[in-house]
Amino acid sequence: MKRSAVLGITLFTLPLLGLLSLAAAKVVAGLTELALTAPSAATPAAPVAPATTPVEAALPPVATLGDGALSVTAKVDRSKVSQRGDGLVQVQVQLTAASAAGAERVPTDMIVVLDVSGSMSGPKLADAKSAVNELVDRLGAEDRFALVTFSNDATERVSLGRPAGVARRALAGLHARGGTNMDAGLREGLRASLRVFAMSGGAGRAPRMVLISDGQPDTEAGLADLARQSASFGVPMSAVGIGPDYNERLMSSLADHGAGNFFWATADQDLSAVFDAEFAAARGAVAKQVSLELATPAGVQLVDAAGLPTTTTLDGHAVVALGSLYGGQQRSVWLTLRVPTGALTEVGLGALGLRYTTITGELAAASTTLSAVTVVADRDEAVAALDPSVWEQAVVQTRWGALKADVAERTQRGDQQGAKQLLSSYRQDVSTTNDAVGSAVVRQNMADVDALERELDANYEGADQASRRNLWSKGLVVSSQADRRSGASPLYRGSR
Repeated sequence: MKRSAVLGITLFTLPLLGLLSLAAAKVVAGLTELALTAPSAATPAAPVAPATTPVEAALPPVATLGDGALSVTAKVDRSKVSQRGDGLVQVQVQLTAASAAGAERVPTDMIVVLDVSGSMSGPKLADAKSAVNELVDRLGAEDRFALVTFSNDATERVSLGRPAGVARRALAGLHARGGTNMDAGLREGLRASLRVFAMSGGAGRAPRMVLISDGQPDTEAGLADLARQSASFGVPMSAVGIGPDYNERLMSSLADHGAGNFFWATADQDLSAVFDAEFAAARGAVAKQVSLELATPAGVQLVDAAGLPTTTTLDGHAVVALGSLYGGQQRSVWLTLRVPTGALTEVGLGALGLRYTTITGELAAASTTLSAVTVVADRDEAVAALDPSVWEQAVVQTRWGALKADVAERTQRGDQQGAKQLLSSYRQDVSTTNDAVGSAVVRQNMADVDALERELDANYEGADQASRRNLWSKGLVVSSQADRRSGASPLYRGSR
Protein backbone atom coordinates (compact mmCIF):
# COMPACT_ATOMS: atom_id res chain seq x y z
CA MET A 1 0.00 0.00 0.00
CA LYS A 2 1.44 3.37 -1.01
CA ARG A 3 1.62 6.17 1.51
CA SER A 4 -0.53 9.27 0.92
CA ALA A 5 0.58 12.72 1.93
CA VAL A 6 -1.97 13.88 4.50
CA LEU A 7 -2.50 17.43 5.72
CA GLY A 8 -2.71 18.19 9.43
CA ILE A 9 -3.74 21.75 10.33
CA THR A 10 -3.53 23.81 13.50
CA LEU A 11 -5.95 26.72 13.63
CA PHE A 12 -6.00 30.15 15.15
CA THR A 13 -8.80 32.71 15.23
CA LEU A 14 -8.96 36.44 14.63
CA PRO A 15 -11.78 38.98 15.07
CA LEU A 16 -13.57 39.54 11.75
CA LEU A 17 -16.97 40.93 12.68
CA GLY A 18 -15.96 44.59 12.75
CA LEU A 19 -14.20 44.40 9.39
CA LEU A 20 -17.18 42.86 7.62
CA SER A 21 -19.69 45.21 9.25
CA LEU A 22 -17.70 48.28 8.21
CA ALA A 23 -17.23 47.05 4.64
CA ALA A 24 -20.91 46.14 4.32
CA ALA A 25 -22.02 49.48 5.69
CA LYS A 26 -19.96 51.27 3.03
CA VAL A 27 -21.47 49.10 0.31
CA VAL A 28 -25.04 49.59 1.49
CA ALA A 29 -24.43 53.33 1.62
CA GLY A 30 -23.47 53.35 -2.08
CA LEU A 31 -26.01 50.92 -3.52
CA THR A 32 -27.08 53.14 -6.41
CA GLU A 33 -24.03 52.12 -8.43
CA LEU A 34 -23.32 48.97 -6.38
CA ALA A 35 -19.61 49.77 -6.17
CA LEU A 36 -18.77 46.70 -4.12
CA THR A 37 -15.75 46.65 -1.85
CA ALA A 38 -16.21 43.24 -0.29
CA PRO A 39 -13.18 41.63 1.34
CA SER A 40 -12.00 39.26 -1.39
CA ALA A 41 -10.13 36.00 -1.26
CA ALA A 42 -7.55 37.85 -3.37
CA THR A 43 -6.77 40.09 -0.36
CA PRO A 44 -6.40 37.74 2.62
CA ALA A 45 -7.20 39.17 6.03
CA ALA A 46 -4.33 37.55 7.92
CA PRO A 47 -1.03 35.80 7.22
CA VAL A 48 -1.00 32.02 7.20
CA ALA A 49 1.97 30.43 8.89
CA PRO A 50 3.15 27.31 7.01
CA ALA A 51 3.96 24.13 8.85
CA THR A 52 7.65 23.29 8.96
CA THR A 53 7.34 19.68 7.79
CA PRO A 54 4.78 17.66 5.84
CA VAL A 55 2.67 15.21 7.82
CA GLU A 56 2.42 11.62 6.62
CA ALA A 57 -0.52 10.31 8.70
CA ALA A 58 -4.10 11.34 9.37
CA LEU A 59 -4.58 13.47 12.47
CA PRO A 60 -7.64 13.86 14.71
CA PRO A 61 -9.88 16.93 14.28
CA VAL A 62 -7.60 19.93 14.44
CA ALA A 63 -9.72 22.36 16.43
CA THR A 64 -13.11 22.96 17.93
CA LEU A 65 -14.69 26.19 16.78
CA GLY A 66 -18.10 27.46 17.83
CA ASP A 67 -20.53 24.52 17.89
CA GLY A 68 -18.49 22.09 15.79
CA ALA A 69 -15.06 20.76 14.80
CA LEU A 70 -13.54 20.99 11.33
CA SER A 71 -10.90 18.51 10.19
CA VAL A 72 -8.99 18.50 6.92
CA THR A 73 -6.85 15.94 5.11
CA ALA A 74 -5.00 16.20 1.82
CA LYS A 75 -3.91 13.10 -0.11
CA VAL A 76 -1.68 13.06 -3.18
CA ASP A 77 -2.48 10.31 -5.70
CA ARG A 78 1.15 9.52 -6.58
CA SER A 79 4.72 9.95 -5.39
CA LYS A 80 6.31 9.76 -8.86
CA VAL A 81 5.52 11.09 -12.34
CA SER A 82 6.89 9.92 -15.68
CA GLN A 83 9.19 12.21 -17.61
CA ARG A 84 7.32 11.13 -20.74
CA GLY A 85 3.90 11.78 -19.23
CA ASP A 86 1.75 14.88 -18.78
CA GLY A 87 3.08 15.72 -15.31
CA LEU A 88 -0.38 15.77 -13.75
CA VAL A 89 -0.82 15.11 -10.03
CA GLN A 90 -4.17 14.91 -8.21
CA VAL A 91 -4.57 16.15 -4.64
CA GLN A 92 -7.71 15.21 -2.75
CA VAL A 93 -8.63 17.75 -0.07
CA GLN A 94 -11.24 16.33 2.30
CA LEU A 95 -13.05 18.68 4.68
CA THR A 96 -15.15 17.16 7.45
CA ALA A 97 -17.37 19.07 9.85
CA ALA A 98 -18.14 17.15 13.03
CA SER A 99 -21.76 16.44 13.83
CA ALA A 100 -23.60 19.40 15.30
CA ALA A 101 -26.04 17.14 17.19
CA GLY A 102 -27.37 18.94 20.24
CA ALA A 103 -26.17 22.33 19.02
CA GLU A 104 -28.60 25.18 18.62
CA ARG A 105 -29.90 25.75 15.10
CA VAL A 106 -28.22 28.68 13.37
CA PRO A 107 -30.69 31.47 12.47
CA THR A 108 -30.99 31.75 8.69
CA ASP A 109 -31.45 34.66 6.29
CA MET A 110 -32.96 33.32 3.04
CA ILE A 111 -32.99 35.70 0.07
CA VAL A 112 -34.91 34.40 -2.95
CA VAL A 113 -34.26 36.03 -6.35
CA LEU A 114 -37.10 34.90 -8.63
CA ASP A 115 -37.39 35.23 -12.40
CA VAL A 116 -40.89 36.49 -13.36
CA SER A 117 -40.17 37.07 -17.05
CA GLY A 118 -42.71 36.07 -19.69
CA SER A 119 -41.27 32.58 -20.16
CA MET A 120 -42.11 31.76 -16.53
CA SER A 121 -45.85 31.91 -17.20
CA GLY A 122 -48.06 28.95 -16.33
CA PRO A 123 -46.95 26.02 -14.15
CA LYS A 124 -43.36 27.28 -13.73
CA LEU A 125 -44.30 30.42 -11.84
CA ALA A 126 -47.19 28.69 -10.06
CA ASP A 127 -44.85 25.99 -8.75
CA ALA A 128 -42.24 28.57 -7.75
CA LYS A 129 -44.80 30.63 -5.84
CA SER A 130 -46.10 27.54 -4.07
CA ALA A 131 -42.60 26.48 -3.04
CA VAL A 132 -41.70 29.95 -1.74
CA ASN A 133 -44.94 30.00 0.27
CA GLU A 134 -43.90 26.70 1.84
CA LEU A 135 -40.48 28.21 2.54
CA VAL A 136 -42.13 31.10 4.42
CA ASP A 137 -44.10 28.56 6.47
CA ARG A 138 -40.82 26.88 7.48
CA LEU A 139 -39.24 30.05 8.91
CA GLY A 140 -38.23 29.69 12.53
CA ALA A 141 -38.57 32.34 15.19
CA GLU A 142 -35.13 33.81 14.40
CA ASP A 143 -35.11 33.25 10.62
CA ARG A 144 -35.52 36.09 8.13
CA PHE A 145 -36.70 36.15 4.51
CA ALA A 146 -36.45 38.51 1.55
CA LEU A 147 -37.92 38.27 -1.96
CA VAL A 148 -36.58 39.92 -5.10
CA THR A 149 -38.19 39.50 -8.53
CA PHE A 150 -36.87 40.43 -11.95
CA SER A 151 -38.11 40.69 -15.52
CA ASN A 152 -37.34 43.90 -17.44
CA ASP A 153 -36.03 45.31 -14.16
CA ALA A 154 -35.83 44.16 -10.55
CA THR A 155 -37.95 44.85 -7.47
CA GLU A 156 -37.47 43.99 -3.83
CA ARG A 157 -40.95 42.66 -3.03
CA VAL A 158 -40.23 41.68 0.57
CA SER A 159 -37.50 43.30 2.66
CA LEU A 160 -35.33 41.13 4.86
CA GLY A 161 -37.29 40.25 7.97
CA ARG A 162 -40.20 38.06 9.09
CA PRO A 163 -43.09 39.50 7.07
CA ALA A 164 -45.08 36.29 6.52
CA GLY A 165 -48.32 38.04 5.59
CA VAL A 166 -46.53 40.54 3.34
CA ALA A 167 -44.68 37.70 1.62
CA ARG A 168 -47.87 35.78 0.83
CA ARG A 169 -49.59 38.85 -0.53
CA ALA A 170 -46.54 39.70 -2.65
CA LEU A 171 -46.39 36.17 -4.08
CA ALA A 172 -50.11 36.16 -4.86
CA GLY A 173 -49.69 39.32 -6.91
CA LEU A 174 -46.85 38.07 -9.10
CA HIS A 175 -47.41 37.67 -12.85
CA ALA A 176 -45.02 36.57 -15.58
CA ARG A 177 -44.19 39.19 -18.21
CA GLY A 178 -41.31 40.99 -19.87
CA GLY A 179 -37.66 40.19 -20.45
CA THR A 180 -34.98 38.51 -18.33
CA ASN A 181 -32.80 41.19 -16.75
CA MET A 182 -30.89 38.81 -14.49
CA ASP A 183 -28.19 41.40 -13.87
CA ALA A 184 -30.72 43.70 -12.19
CA GLY A 185 -32.13 40.76 -10.22
CA LEU A 186 -28.76 39.72 -8.82
CA ARG A 187 -27.85 43.30 -7.97
CA GLU A 188 -31.08 43.75 -6.06
CA GLY A 189 -30.57 40.39 -4.36
CA LEU A 190 -27.06 41.42 -3.38
CA ARG A 191 -28.40 44.61 -1.85
CA ALA A 192 -30.81 42.54 0.24
CA SER A 193 -28.09 40.12 1.30
CA LEU A 194 -25.73 42.88 2.36
CA ARG A 195 -28.31 44.14 4.80
CA VAL A 196 -27.48 41.03 6.83
CA PHE A 197 -24.18 42.69 7.65
CA ALA A 198 -25.69 46.13 8.01
CA MET A 199 -27.99 44.71 10.68
CA SER A 200 -25.71 42.35 12.57
CA GLY A 201 -22.39 41.95 10.81
CA GLY A 202 -23.42 38.41 9.93
CA ALA A 203 -22.23 36.96 13.24
CA GLY A 204 -24.41 34.18 14.56
CA ARG A 205 -26.40 33.91 11.33
CA ALA A 206 -26.19 31.80 8.15
CA PRO A 207 -27.42 33.71 5.09
CA ARG A 208 -28.20 32.10 1.72
CA MET A 209 -29.28 33.56 -1.61
CA VAL A 210 -31.19 31.37 -4.09
CA LEU A 211 -31.57 32.37 -7.75
CA ILE A 212 -34.50 30.73 -9.60
CA SER A 213 -34.78 31.11 -13.37
CA ASP A 214 -35.93 29.20 -16.43
CA GLY A 215 -34.58 31.25 -19.30
CA GLN A 216 -31.73 32.94 -21.03
CA PRO A 217 -30.69 36.31 -19.51
CA ASP A 218 -30.65 39.44 -21.62
CA THR A 219 -26.88 39.49 -21.04
CA GLU A 220 -24.43 37.26 -19.18
CA ALA A 221 -21.86 40.02 -18.73
CA GLY A 222 -20.95 40.62 -15.10
CA LEU A 223 -23.26 37.94 -13.65
CA ALA A 224 -20.46 35.69 -12.40
CA ASP A 225 -18.77 38.62 -10.69
CA LEU A 226 -21.99 39.50 -8.85
CA ALA A 227 -22.25 35.91 -7.64
CA ARG A 228 -18.63 35.97 -6.49
CA GLN A 229 -19.15 39.21 -4.59
CA SER A 230 -22.13 37.75 -2.77
CA ALA A 231 -20.00 34.80 -1.67
CA SER A 232 -17.19 37.12 -0.55
CA PHE A 233 -19.55 38.58 2.06
CA GLY A 234 -20.38 35.13 3.36
CA VAL A 235 -23.68 34.85 1.47
CA PRO A 236 -23.46 31.69 -0.69
CA MET A 237 -25.58 31.95 -3.83
CA SER A 238 -27.25 28.81 -5.15
CA ALA A 239 -28.80 28.61 -8.63
CA VAL A 240 -31.92 26.66 -9.61
CA GLY A 241 -32.84 25.99 -13.22
CA ILE A 242 -36.51 25.37 -14.01
CA GLY A 243 -37.87 23.45 -16.98
CA PRO A 244 -36.15 22.20 -20.13
CA ASP A 245 -35.02 25.57 -21.52
CA TYR A 246 -32.73 27.05 -18.88
CA ASN A 247 -29.04 27.67 -19.57
CA GLU A 248 -27.33 24.96 -17.53
CA ARG A 249 -23.84 26.19 -18.38
CA LEU A 250 -24.59 29.65 -17.03
CA MET A 251 -26.56 28.55 -13.97
CA SER A 252 -23.95 26.00 -12.88
CA SER A 253 -21.25 28.64 -13.35
CA LEU A 254 -23.15 31.13 -11.18
CA ALA A 255 -23.45 28.52 -8.43
CA ASP A 256 -19.70 27.89 -8.66
CA HIS A 257 -18.81 31.59 -8.46
CA GLY A 258 -21.36 32.07 -5.69
CA ALA A 259 -19.92 29.14 -3.66
CA GLY A 260 -23.44 27.71 -3.53
CA ASN A 261 -25.30 24.72 -4.95
CA PHE A 262 -26.70 24.03 -8.41
CA PHE A 263 -30.07 22.36 -8.90
CA TRP A 264 -32.39 21.48 -11.73
CA ALA A 265 -36.02 21.54 -10.59
CA THR A 266 -37.60 18.71 -12.56
CA ALA A 267 -40.85 16.83 -12.13
CA ASP A 268 -39.22 14.45 -9.62
CA GLN A 269 -37.18 17.11 -7.79
CA ASP A 270 -39.36 20.08 -6.95
CA LEU A 271 -38.44 23.45 -5.50
CA SER A 272 -39.66 22.54 -2.04
CA ALA A 273 -36.94 19.88 -1.82
CA VAL A 274 -34.37 22.45 -2.95
CA PHE A 275 -35.40 24.89 -0.22
CA ASP A 276 -35.36 22.09 2.35
CA ALA A 277 -31.77 21.29 1.39
CA GLU A 278 -30.72 24.93 1.50
CA PHE A 279 -32.34 25.43 4.89
CA ALA A 280 -30.73 22.28 6.26
CA ALA A 281 -27.29 23.42 5.10
CA ALA A 282 -27.73 26.93 6.48
CA ARG A 283 -29.26 26.00 9.83
CA GLY A 284 -26.56 23.42 10.55
CA ALA A 285 -23.64 25.62 9.48
CA VAL A 286 -20.45 25.36 11.53
CA ALA A 287 -18.13 27.25 9.16
CA LYS A 288 -18.70 30.04 6.64
CA GLN A 289 -16.62 31.58 3.84
CA VAL A 290 -14.49 28.44 3.66
CA SER A 291 -11.65 28.74 1.16
CA LEU A 292 -8.48 26.94 0.17
CA GLU A 293 -5.29 28.77 -0.77
CA LEU A 294 -2.54 27.09 -2.77
CA ALA A 295 0.98 28.49 -3.05
CA THR A 296 2.99 26.56 -5.64
CA PRO A 297 6.70 26.88 -6.44
CA ALA A 298 7.88 28.13 -9.81
CA GLY A 299 7.03 25.71 -12.59
CA VAL A 300 4.17 23.97 -10.77
CA GLN A 301 0.76 24.97 -12.11
CA LEU A 302 -2.76 24.59 -10.75
CA VAL A 303 -4.61 23.18 -13.76
CA ASP A 304 -8.04 22.68 -12.18
CA ALA A 305 -9.81 22.91 -8.83
CA ALA A 306 -12.75 20.54 -9.29
CA GLY A 307 -14.05 22.87 -11.99
CA LEU A 308 -14.46 25.69 -9.47
CA PRO A 309 -13.34 29.24 -10.27
CA THR A 310 -10.17 30.53 -8.63
CA THR A 311 -8.93 33.99 -7.73
CA THR A 312 -5.33 35.10 -7.24
CA THR A 313 -3.79 36.85 -4.25
CA LEU A 314 -1.26 39.65 -4.53
CA ASP A 315 1.39 37.00 -3.84
CA GLY A 316 0.21 34.92 -6.78
CA HIS A 317 -1.47 32.24 -4.70
CA ALA A 318 -4.60 30.52 -6.06
CA VAL A 319 -7.74 30.73 -3.90
CA VAL A 320 -10.80 28.47 -4.18
CA ALA A 321 -13.99 29.61 -2.43
CA LEU A 322 -16.15 26.78 -1.04
CA GLY A 323 -18.93 28.59 0.82
CA SER A 324 -20.25 27.04 4.06
CA LEU A 325 -19.98 23.65 5.76
CA TYR A 326 -22.74 22.24 7.93
CA GLY A 327 -22.45 19.82 10.83
CA GLY A 328 -21.62 16.28 9.73
CA GLN A 329 -20.82 17.33 6.15
CA GLN A 330 -17.92 15.83 4.21
CA ARG A 331 -16.74 17.81 1.22
CA SER A 332 -14.07 16.65 -1.24
CA VAL A 333 -12.20 19.09 -3.45
CA TRP A 334 -9.77 17.78 -6.05
CA LEU A 335 -6.82 19.93 -7.08
CA THR A 336 -5.06 19.02 -10.33
CA LEU A 337 -1.45 20.16 -10.50
CA ARG A 338 1.04 19.96 -13.35
CA VAL A 339 4.70 19.57 -12.42
CA PRO A 340 7.62 20.21 -14.79
CA THR A 341 9.07 16.97 -16.16
CA GLY A 342 12.15 18.29 -17.95
CA ALA A 343 14.60 17.02 -15.35
CA LEU A 344 14.81 13.81 -13.32
CA THR A 345 14.48 15.41 -9.92
CA GLU A 346 12.24 15.85 -6.91
CA VAL A 347 9.56 18.53 -7.30
CA GLY A 348 7.80 20.16 -4.36
CA LEU A 349 4.06 20.78 -4.72
CA GLY A 350 3.92 23.83 -2.47
CA ALA A 351 1.79 24.81 0.52
CA LEU A 352 -1.94 24.42 1.05
CA GLY A 353 -3.83 26.80 3.32
CA LEU A 354 -7.33 26.85 4.80
CA ARG A 355 -9.43 29.86 5.82
CA TYR A 356 -12.95 30.16 7.12
CA THR A 357 -15.17 32.20 9.40
CA THR A 358 -16.84 30.75 12.45
CA ILE A 359 -20.53 31.31 13.09
CA THR A 360 -19.54 33.78 15.81
CA GLY A 361 -17.58 35.88 13.31
CA GLU A 362 -13.96 34.88 13.91
CA LEU A 363 -11.44 34.02 11.19
CA ALA A 364 -9.66 30.66 11.32
CA ALA A 365 -6.59 30.05 9.18
CA ALA A 366 -3.77 27.52 8.82
CA SER A 367 -1.53 25.87 6.25
CA THR A 368 0.91 23.02 5.68
CA THR A 369 3.47 21.90 3.13
CA LEU A 370 2.40 19.26 0.61
CA SER A 371 4.72 16.35 -0.08
CA ALA A 372 6.99 16.29 -3.12
CA VAL A 373 6.89 14.02 -6.17
CA THR A 374 9.83 12.62 -8.09
CA VAL A 375 10.22 12.75 -11.87
CA VAL A 376 11.39 9.37 -13.18
CA ALA A 377 12.27 8.13 -16.66
CA ASP A 378 10.30 4.88 -16.59
CA ARG A 379 6.52 5.09 -17.01
CA ASP A 380 5.91 1.76 -15.33
CA GLU A 381 7.81 2.96 -12.27
CA ALA A 382 5.57 6.04 -12.13
CA VAL A 383 2.40 3.95 -12.44
CA ALA A 384 3.63 1.63 -9.70
CA ALA A 385 3.92 4.70 -7.43
CA LEU A 386 0.20 5.49 -7.68
CA ASP A 387 -1.90 5.22 -4.54
CA PRO A 388 -4.71 2.98 -5.91
CA SER A 389 -7.42 4.18 -3.53
CA VAL A 390 -6.74 7.86 -4.19
CA TRP A 391 -6.22 7.44 -7.94
CA GLU A 392 -9.49 5.56 -8.44
CA GLN A 393 -11.40 8.27 -6.57
CA ALA A 394 -9.72 10.91 -8.71
CA VAL A 395 -10.92 9.07 -11.81
CA VAL A 396 -14.57 8.67 -10.80
CA GLN A 397 -14.99 12.04 -9.06
CA THR A 398 -12.95 14.42 -11.20
CA ARG A 399 -12.11 13.01 -14.60
CA TRP A 400 -15.44 11.23 -15.04
CA GLY A 401 -17.36 14.30 -13.91
CA ALA A 402 -15.42 16.57 -16.25
CA LEU A 403 -15.94 14.11 -19.12
CA LYS A 404 -19.72 14.14 -18.65
CA ALA A 405 -19.77 17.94 -18.71
CA ASP A 406 -17.72 17.95 -21.93
CA VAL A 407 -19.94 15.31 -23.53
CA ALA A 408 -23.00 17.34 -22.56
CA GLU A 409 -21.55 20.45 -24.18
CA ARG A 410 -20.75 18.59 -27.42
CA THR A 411 -24.20 17.02 -27.44
CA GLN A 412 -25.93 20.39 -27.04
CA ARG A 413 -24.01 21.50 -30.15
CA GLY A 414 -25.12 18.41 -32.04
CA ASP A 415 -21.54 17.12 -32.27
CA GLN A 416 -22.06 13.38 -31.86
CA GLN A 417 -18.69 12.39 -33.25
CA GLY A 418 -16.87 14.88 -31.05
CA ALA A 419 -18.62 13.48 -27.98
CA LYS A 420 -17.77 9.91 -29.01
CA GLN A 421 -14.12 10.89 -29.49
CA LEU A 422 -14.01 12.28 -25.95
CA LEU A 423 -15.37 8.99 -24.62
CA SER A 424 -12.90 6.96 -26.68
CA SER A 425 -9.88 8.97 -25.51
CA TYR A 426 -10.96 8.77 -21.88
CA ARG A 427 -11.59 5.02 -22.11
CA GLN A 428 -8.18 4.34 -23.66
CA ASP A 429 -6.19 6.52 -21.28
CA VAL A 430 -7.85 5.39 -18.04
CA SER A 431 -8.08 1.71 -18.91
CA THR A 432 -4.39 1.58 -19.92
CA THR A 433 -3.35 2.81 -16.47
CA ASN A 434 -5.87 0.55 -14.77
CA ASP A 435 -4.37 -2.48 -16.47
CA ALA A 436 -1.48 -1.94 -14.05
CA VAL A 437 -3.47 -0.66 -11.05
CA GLY A 438 -6.29 -3.22 -11.20
CA SER A 439 -9.02 -1.11 -9.61
CA ALA A 440 -12.48 -2.70 -9.58
CA VAL A 441 -13.99 0.77 -9.16
CA VAL A 442 -12.36 1.95 -12.38
CA ARG A 443 -13.39 -1.23 -14.21
CA GLN A 444 -16.98 -0.39 -13.30
CA ASN A 445 -16.37 3.13 -14.54
CA MET A 446 -15.33 1.72 -17.92
CA ALA A 447 -18.70 -0.06 -18.03
CA ASP A 448 -20.35 3.28 -17.25
CA VAL A 449 -18.49 4.83 -20.18
CA ASP A 450 -19.89 2.15 -22.49
CA ALA A 451 -23.41 2.73 -21.16
CA LEU A 452 -23.05 6.49 -21.62
CA GLU A 453 -22.00 6.01 -25.22
CA ARG A 454 -25.03 3.81 -25.88
CA GLU A 455 -27.27 6.52 -24.43
CA LEU A 456 -25.52 9.11 -26.58
CA ASP A 457 -26.13 7.09 -29.74
CA ALA A 458 -29.77 6.43 -28.79
CA ASN A 459 -30.39 10.17 -28.55
CA TYR A 460 -29.39 10.54 -32.20
CA GLU A 461 -32.00 8.01 -33.32
CA GLY A 462 -35.76 8.18 -33.71
CA ALA A 463 -38.15 11.07 -33.14
CA ASP A 464 -37.67 14.25 -31.07
CA GLN A 465 -33.89 13.92 -31.12
CA ALA A 466 -33.17 17.57 -30.32
CA SER A 467 -35.54 17.60 -27.35
CA ARG A 468 -34.24 14.32 -25.96
CA ARG A 469 -30.60 15.40 -26.35
CA ASN A 470 -31.35 18.66 -24.54
CA LEU A 471 -32.85 16.91 -21.52
CA TRP A 472 -30.16 14.24 -21.49
CA SER A 473 -27.39 16.84 -21.62
CA LYS A 474 -28.90 18.81 -18.75
CA GLY A 475 -29.00 15.66 -16.66
CA LEU A 476 -25.32 15.06 -17.43
CA VAL A 477 -24.41 18.55 -16.21
CA VAL A 478 -26.22 17.97 -12.91
CA SER A 479 -24.46 14.61 -12.54
CA SER A 480 -21.10 16.20 -13.39
CA GLN A 481 -21.61 18.71 -10.60
CA ALA A 482 -22.45 15.88 -8.20
CA ASP A 483 -19.17 14.14 -9.02
CA ARG A 484 -16.77 17.06 -8.91
CA ARG A 485 -18.42 18.71 -5.89
CA SER A 486 -18.74 15.55 -3.83
CA GLY A 487 -20.58 16.23 -0.59
CA ALA A 488 -21.48 19.84 -1.39
CA SER A 489 -25.24 19.26 -1.27
CA PRO A 490 -27.53 16.41 -0.18
CA LEU A 491 -29.60 16.89 -3.35
CA TYR A 492 -26.76 16.48 -5.86
CA ARG A 493 -26.98 12.72 -6.05
CA GLY A 494 -29.48 10.75 -8.05
CA SER A 495 -29.35 12.07 -11.62
CA ARG A 496 -27.02 10.84 -14.31
